[in-house]
Amino acid sequence: MNKETNTFDDFQPWETITLSNRYMFYKIFTHYPDKLHRLLEILLKIKIDHITPPEGEKNFETDPTAKSIRLDVHTKDKNRVYTVEMQNATESDLPKRA
Repeated sequence: MNKETNTFDDFQPWETITLSNRYMFYKIFTHYPDKLHRLLEILLKIKIDHITPPEGEKNFETDPTAKSIRLDVHTKDKNRVYTVEMQNATESDLPKRA
């Protein structure tokens, strides 16, 4: 919402929102874990028996003086932890951040 004009300048009708929208990405994968489960299997080319309920926008703070991180969608199975991130912009520091 634009505070000066009290308008929703970035409003999009839900019919036009794609998976690259932060809110839609979060909603789909946290409310439909079977979709996240299948996506992980396809991308990683592995069989995953079961994942824990996904958490969206999970924050990790390891030290009071260190920067925290926020994961878009976080889940795990009995052997691994998975994070799924949405990256819409080309960032030159992405390999370092990953």
